[in-house]
Amino acid sequence: MIKKGGFVYSKIPKVSVILPTYNREKTVSRAIESVLAQTFTDFELIIIDDGSTDNTKEIVNKFKDERIVYVRYNENRERSAARNSGIKISRGKYIAFLDSDDEWIRDKLKKQVNLVENSKENVGVVYTGYTQVWDNLNGRKITNPFIDSVEKLEGNIYEELKKGDFVLPSSVLVKKKVFEKVGLFDEKIYAGEAWDLWVRISEKFLFSFIEEPLVVRYINNDSLSGFSFDPFRVVNTMLRVSEKLDINFNKQIFKWFFSNFRTTEEFLEYTRENTQERVIIFGASARGIAIFKYLLSKGIKFNFFVDNDKKKWGKKIEDIEIKSPDAIEKEDIVIIGSAWWKEIAKQLIHLGVTKMVAG
Repeated sequence: MIKKGGFVYSKIPKVSVILPTYNREKTVSRAIESVLAQTFTDFELIIIDDGSTDNTKEIVNKFKDERIVYVRYNENRERSAARNSGIKISRGKYIAFLDSDDEWIRDKLKKQVNLVENSKENVGVVYTGYTQVWDNLNGRKITNPFIDSVEKLEGNIYEELKKGDFVLPSSVLVKKKVFEKVGLFDEKIYAGEAWDLWVRISEKFLFSFIEEPLVVRYINNDSLSGFSFDPFRVVNTMLRVSEKLDINFNKQIFKWFFSNFRTTEEFLEYTRENTQERVIIFGASARGIAIFKYLLSKGIKFNFFVDNDKKKWGKKIEDIEIKSPDAIEKEDIVIIGSAWWKEIAKQLIHLGVTKMVAG
């Protein structure tokens, strides 16, 4: 072990932190600083600059830390290729990922390494809760919906992951040997690539979960982990991943949407103009709130949220009430905002709802 500059690290680090970035000059410093501030210091930080055309290179070069490995590509190759490049050159026993617009809490790595090293041999991943921060017209709003909606799913979570993705890439610590067994990120998938990997891992390894919010995830219009409402892309991505993973999924459950609209903008225009129809978001947690804020900025008016969690009923999100599914009527337009949207779609079909959209 080497002690230098107030931190301790190995010539061969225990953890390899992989931070892909593309044109994130406004946020990459925050992400890097949150890694360098970790109380666990035995790591290397591999920054993969995926063809940035802004001042990312100059910003990264300002950090003088021997644990930083900076790799820059001339062309953008998408985040799966960037993450895979980091994995291939990593030297650590464990791999952690951080998107360049997110940040870690100081004890994040320490708690994950401690847990994984005191876990069963077949635990392959430790992931954590996280806080989401939205930048919007009303100023910055911080919530922590993830812990409320996902109550410590751990162990064999293969069947749960097949229903939808709830593991944030910036929150995971993965044993490097896991990738030798299941492969890397699929570079042919441009959305849902992390979900695909988590499902493949969960077939062979157990997951452990730390309930604490040890990651801050920032949502804005151009963030790497950010959000844009595109039902066509969401469903088509799920179709591709579902087919690849042999997960049964029927596109026909969204027949109303695909039969009436050729683009997402057509749906938004219809929803703005038909103000007599009630618009509801099913899911009052991370994804549902992100959809709400995004569509609110597009001029969409909502009547209320719906959630299956009884503890949320009666509460409000920016003056919009959260109600029980019983409040939904057959003619309502329901936007599903949840990692478990396939299960919710089945629930809506049982209620007689046909005007549903996957967000």
